[in-house]
Amino acid sequence: MINELIVQLNSNCNLNCCYCYSKNKFIIDKKNIRESVRKIIKNYKTINTITITGGEPFLEYDFLVEILEMLKSKKIKKMILTNGLLLTNSIINKIKSLDTELRISIDSIDNLVVGEKKPSKELVKIIKKNKNYLRYASKVITKKNLKDTYRDFLRLAELGFKDIDIIPQMYVYWNDKEIEFMVREIKKIFKYSLKNRITINLMKNNKNRYYNCNKIRVLPDGDISFCNSLNSSKKAYFIKKTKLSEFEKFKNKAIKAALEELHKKKWFKKEHLDLFCMVDAFYYSFINNKDYKWAVSSINLFSKLNKTIKKGN
Repeated sequence: MINELIVQLNSNCNLNCCYCYSKNKFIIDKKNIRESVRKIIKNYKTINTITITGGEPFLEYDFLVEILEMLKSKKIKKMILTNGLLLTNSIINKIKSLDTELRISIDSIDNLVVGEKKPSKELVKIIKKNKNYLRYASKVITKKNLKDTYRDFLRLAELGFKDIDIIPQMYVYWNDKEIEFMVREIKKIFKYSLKNRITINLMKNNKNRYYNCNKIRVLPDGDISFCNSLNSSKKAYFIKKTKLSEFEKFKNKAIKAALEELHKKKWFKKEHLDLFCMVDAFYYSFINNKDYKWAVSSINLFSKLNKTIKKGN
């Protein structure tokens, strides 16, 4: 069941994060984006969330506002994912008036690491001034900021964020020592969040076991997709011009093909599907000619994180 529409407004950004899936540069086709969004909203009555992302969507501020104006009458939750560096108080007031939330991605508060984010002093002031509105944040744990995981989380909590995504970086190899350290840091995060009533989103429960597959994406050129790895690669030509009427058929065929190949792998077990999106993992490795060493380490990581969550630590 499709319940989330993701509109990738652009692929250009004012940062160059090491984990970003949006490396393929698209030419924006605003007319096609409008048409695709209208068709999807009309045909999928089960959609309850619209997420607008990029690139950095605020680089296309006027078009972003236009899309939100178009969706204003829809009783659907709307969220913009942003690094926040282009935000001003007037922009926040405008977005707020359009009944839309912001999730600000901040990975490192006090130290600047190449490819990651450091909020400017001005952004920190804006966050503090609008703390009753700015409730959502996200932090990606990378190899370079791993040691500061808990400290950076505390800083986000101090800034007033009440709903925080904690996301271990995918598509990289985590060794056993790094995994054990991350689990300890996340245990401390859970303990603090329970005491201080902060929602932590680490591993979301997905009934269909393929977390990307209940979503439909509109790309910057107006085409549609369902998988980050498929639409972020220059080799994604085989999904171009997918018609909305053929979307479900294409999606199911792509999932089936991925699972058939995964079942041939000696290390693969069915329970891995409950940990993270193995369909996305398959296409990432296939498209980028990568081995599965990173996937095996991610399985180890998410297995231990899953046990941590179940224990309530």
